[in-house]
Amino acid sequence: MAMRNWIALVVATTMTVSLTLPGLSQTKTGREEKQDFSKVTDEQFAQMAVQINLTEIAAGNQAISKAKQGEVQQFAKMMIMEHTDANRKLLAAIKNKAGLTGKLDAKHQAKVDKLTGVGANEFDRMYMQEMVIGHQMAAELFEHEATNGKDAGLKSYASALLPSVQKHLQMAQQILKTTQGGAGAK
Repeated sequence: MAMRNWIALVVATTMTVSLTLPGLSQTKTGREEKQDFSKVTDEQFAQMAVQINLTEIAAGNQAISKAKQGEVQQFAKMMIMEHTDANRKLLAAIKNKAGLTGKLDAKHQAKVDKLTGVGANEFDRMYMQEMVIGHQMAAELFEHEATNGKDAGLKSYASALLPSVQKHLQMAQQILKTTQGGAGAK
């Protein structure tokens, strides 16, 4: 029995470590995950911000064709346009682009793939839930970088984009309320 407990502990520890980025820890507060960005470096911020932008663009492209509600489609179009522009500005602010990629990493690709498998009747709600979750995390990340970043260009980028991220979060929360009926039709 003691051996089973030890194995369970090793597996649980391994899974916890594999789910976090260096400098990033997660704590559960109720039903939501609270991110701790206190040890995220400027380089990690840049990598995370690129992945956020690419994810929003890829998910937005899906929403344009799959969403039933016009409000969700309009939000998706705005996400594509604004995150394309945000990524362009981010790449201009990054001094050392080594290690950055223009492709989604496995974690973010899985989020997009999750939406791909959602049926048309559930798509609007699922997409908007992902937008709320993603923008909550992004707002925390950008706030940390704007306050604590060491790289002046990235700090300025985060400060300039934070109000837009917060606005997107508020919009996503409002639209999500209209999709809670399940079918996503008005």
